[in-house]
Parts: sequence; C-alpha cells; structure tokens
Amino acid sequence: MEEPLELARLLNLLGVVLRSTGRLKASERRLREAMWAARRSSAGAAGQEAMATIRHNLAGLYLAFGDLRTAERQARAALELREKAAGGNVLALAADRLCLAGVLSAAGQIIPARALAEEALSEYSMRLGENHAEIGFCLHVLAHTHVGEGRRDLAADLYRQAIAVKARALGENHPELAASWLGLALQLNGAARDHALRRAQQVTSASAVIRVGRA
Repeated sequence: MEEPLELARLLNLLGVVLRSTGRLKASERRLREAMWAARRSSAGAAGQEAMATIRHNLAGLYLAFGDLRTAERQARAALELREKAAGGNVLALAADRLCLAGVLSAAGQIIPARALAEEALSEYSMRLGENHAEIGFCLHVLAHTHVGEGRRDLAADLYRQAIAVKARALGENHPELAASWLGLALQLNGAARDHALRRAQQVTSASAVIRVGRA
C-alpha cells in the first residue's frame, strides 16, 4: 500500500494529466483525492509542499470552470501553505503568486493581481533569465490587468512581449501562445486583429502538450 504522501503525489500527477486531456471533472476528483491523501500524511514540510501543489492545481482547474471564488480560495491556501513550509521552494512560491494573480485579475481585482504578477516576474527574471516561458506567463497576466483598466495600448505591448518570450521558449506554434494571441487580438482593429485571431486559431490546433499545472 502506498504511503499517504506518495499516494497524494501520484493522484496529483494523474489529476494534471486528466486536465491536459480535457477531462476536467475527472481531474477534479483525482485532485480532491490527492488532497485527502496529503491530509493523512505526517510528512511535515514535505506534506505542506505537496498540499500547496495540489491546491495550486485545483485553483487553476476552478479558474477553467469559471468558479472564481473557489479558485481564489484554493490559490490563497496554496500560497499560504508554501510560505509556511520550511525551506520553501522560491520558484514554487513565484508560481503560486502568479496563479493567484491570474485568478484575481479574472475577478477584476486588478491592483493586488498586478502586484503579485510583478513579484513573480522579478523572481523568475532573477533566477531563470529573461527568455524562460514563465516570464511569458507573467507578462500575459500583467497584460490582462491593464485590459481591466482600459489601457489597450499597454496591454497590447505586453501581450506582444508575452508571445515573443513564449515563442522563444516553447516554439512559435505551441498552444500556450493561443491565449496571448487572443488577448492581443482583442486590443487591435482591422487587419492586425484578423492576423492575431488567425494565429490564435493556428496554435490552438497545433499538436503540442499544454502546460496545465504542477506535478
């Protein structure tokens, strides 16, 4: 029989895989089972880290469902657990901040969302360099915060930066670029808008693995 912590990690991984194939309800069930297994663990800081990762993934899942209240609750819990874990992983903390930033931005909580995204961007830039995919994800969230304030020109510029970084890190036809192309299209008019929409459709149909959570 698997130890509770190891079982929690396996169920979390299964939940991530299920989400990547579009089986969102099945993913939710496995992630909830992972959380139950993690609660049974007596692994201390390692258990807290595992629970933070599971809650991070649940936050992303509920964001996909459009359940912003539950997504925010899970994202805040993930960040709090990660901060409490002894010797917390700095990059994992940055990922949790970015996750919460994305949820808050979607909920219209622009100021705290931007602050969290900027914190994550600073940490990633210092530790991973300017051309890592995570930089692109940060720029995308920051762009969305400016959309919420009606600053279309600044949002468009940040979406373009996000696309450029993601393309360098993942390839120009990776599906992870779709959201940024679509975000950019919504800030543009005429032929530029049409081009951005075409690119969003092209990369959405590309055959690649989409980043959906933390294993």
